[in-house]
Amino acid sequence: MSRRITLKAIANAAKVSVATASRALNKTGSVSPAVERRVKAAALKLEARSAGQRRTTQMLCFLLANRPMLHPFHAQVLMGAQAMAAEHGAHILFHPCQYSADVAVTDIRLPVLLEPRGMIDGYIVGGMNTPNLLALLRETEVPFAVLGNNVLGEWKPEQCDVIWMDDAGGGHELTRHLLGLGHRRIAFLGSRRFASIRMQQGCCRAMAEAGLEPVLLESDSLDERESGFLAAKRLFSQGGGVTAILCYSDPAAHGVLEAANGCGLRVPDDLSIAGFGDRPEASAMHPALTTVWGYPDQVGRRLAEMVLQRIAHPTAPPRSAVLPTRLIRRESCGRAPVAAAAHSSAGTP
Repeated sequence: MSRRITLKAIANAAKVSVATASRALNKTGSVSPAVERRVKAAALKLEARSAGQRRTTQMLCFLLANRPMLHPFHAQVLMGAQAMAAEHGAHILFHPCQYSADVAVTDIRLPVLLEPRGMIDGYIVGGMNTPNLLALLRETEVPFAVLGNNVLGEWKPEQCDVIWMDDAGGGHELTRHLLGLGHRRIAFLGSRRFASIRMQQGCCRAMAEAGLEPVLLESDSLDERESGFLAAKRLFSQGGGVTAILCYSDPAAHGVLEAANGCGLRVPDDLSIAGFGDRPEASAMHPALTTVWGYPDQVGRRLAEMVLQRIAHPTAPPRSAVLPTRLIRRESCGRAPVAAAAHSSAGTP
């Protein structure tokens, strides 16, 4: 703690006595968890303000939560954020972290976050997150912006600065593409482990517009490729005449392709498969994968821009923005099999 920040100033900011503030910061006595969090947040805020006066450049922290460090999507988000920060004379610190959805806010261990040294002016929240981390960030009162698509569980996006990829629009456009190819029995593979509900909603909306209902599949595996393989194997064993499968991610679609090949199904002659994300391996698959591109570099730029704006205008209302997606048509999707089309009475949208 900087010597410029007095214990009395922290106590006044946290609305506690000097003795209570001392016990909370030095752990020399018993205080409630709520009071301890309030005192630490006040100390962090005061130190950040002091550090901001000493530093001439701003420091943002890119938090990559619960994802591999070399995750291709988030690597591009980071590069976009870095480019935007550089344009504004700011720097970015990369900080990977792991935490679980059921851990208490007080037990999340993020050293850069919790040490009140005034190092960080704002946070870009990437990776796969849950509401407990967002609650911790709000308590520290350090500006942050979050990629809303990757937040699992019940949360209140209206309380945060949020950037969204239009995965709902991507799911809708991809489903309409398959409907236009004559498919009527279309399955959507979602996940309980990764955020996919918005893409599922887009798929369901397109199917409802065509007077149809999708077959909904759900995976509970952390291995995305494995989730696609297992879900497809279950689906094929049940029959039902599905001619196209939309997957929440490209790796899941890769798993579906492996399952189809193992069952003697030809893609796209017997089954069309599509993913989301346009990972580097999508174009290398055989056949190449139809997917949806989310412009991750632009996502990163907008996240960084939103944090910088929040630093400049801390009392402004929370904001959100939705960035477009793009359908990438490749060879894994083709016209519905003739037999399936002949038995369908639904019209083309």
